[in-house]
Amino acid sequence: MSPEKPDPETPENPLPSFKSFLSGQNTPAMIAHAIVSGCLVGATIILAAGLYYLGAKPIGDRWSKPAERSLEENTNNLESNLNSYLKKYSNIEIEKHRIKEQLSYILTKQEQNKTIAVDYYNWLFVVLPLTSSAAIVSGISLFYISKEGWKEANSYMINVFITSSTIALLNGSMSVVFKMQENATRHTEAFVTYENLYQQILTRLATLSPPSESQKLTIAQQLQTLITDNNNLLSTYNKLLINFDSSKIQLPNFLLPNSPPNEGASESQSQEGQ
Repeated sequence: MSPEKPDPETPENPLPSFKSFLSGQNTPAMIAHAIVSGCLVGATIILAAGLYYLGAKPIGDRWSKPAERSLEENTNNLESNLNSYLKKYSNIEIEKHRIKEQLSYILTKQEQNKTIAVDYYNWLFVVLPLTSSAAIVSGISLFYISKEGWKEANSYMINVFITSSTIALLNGSMSVVFKMQENATRHTEAFVTYENLYQQILTRLATLSPPSESQKLTIAQQLQTLITDNNNLLSTYNKLLINFDSSKIQLPNFLLPNSPPNEGASESQSQEGQ
């Protein structure tokens, strides 16, 4: 006769063991506290992902969609538009090529600043609610701790207070250290500035208008003056973008609305005389 096979052992129900593990009866208290802290951090990560992918990113894409143009599309439009704008400027191919380079550069800077501004606004959309939520949890836990006193308070409640306070502090400091609000505003202003410059250059090309009515310039001289003005403006914008302040931008007369027509010419003539 073959020996009888032992009956298979019935697996124990893991739920009581898990409850015992959480209560700290059979494990060190430090591990139980680590689990509580890990749950709070995990909930924060899930909330951050939800805020970004379900809230911030769709809103940011919707806001930037009217101004969104691919570089390839911009290049195609630029070539077709400039061919009509530059018909009046014959026999000056080098200057026309330089104008195209400047406008293409402006469109590239527009796209860069738009992307950076939207990214900063997206992270602001995430960081501010996280900071507020963690601060609320921290305040509630502190309320219960203050009722019983620190010595008599539940250790897990103290853990929740410390973890939530740390999360609130880290998220709040991120927005301050990285200057999210300031950078979002700064790059938005830069985007608008480049857009205005782009449109003004096209207007000046279309109207053949000199910087000042008192200046009698040939078509070639007008184009050369426009190229020089553009270079000076782009150089100024690139320097100011490090610490952008729109009030420090000095625009030439042809970009200023309702400016005296002879002001720019008189200044340039006085400088030349000196």
